[in-house]
Amino acid sequence: MRAGHSEGVVTLSIDLVKRARRRLLEMHFHAGVGHIGGNLSALDALLVLHHEVMGPDDVFVLAKGHAAGALYITLWSLAKIHEDLSAFHRDDEGPSFGFGYLL
Repeated sequence: MRAGHSEGVVTLSIDLVKRARRRLLEMHFHAGVGHIGGNLSALDALLVLHHEVMGPDDVFVLAKGHAAGALYITLWSLAKIHEDLSAFHRDDEGPSFGFGYLL
């Protein structure tokens, strides 16, 4: 964990990375759509950035829209998204995670 991070931050472990990858795959499978390659290629980097590099006052802007699912899983891994991620790419079932998310 980076110096300056507050207590209670979820540390990154191999187990958490595996759970995040599995959750991403499940999210795409249940949605039946999405850009799985773009998300998988960005997931590890986003996990490291958010868990080990960025501080509480840092701001992250994702410009690669096809990696939004990786960002949602990263925020889920930090317990910053509490909604059911099965709504990913579904406008008819609760919040649509396919068109942006603000914390």
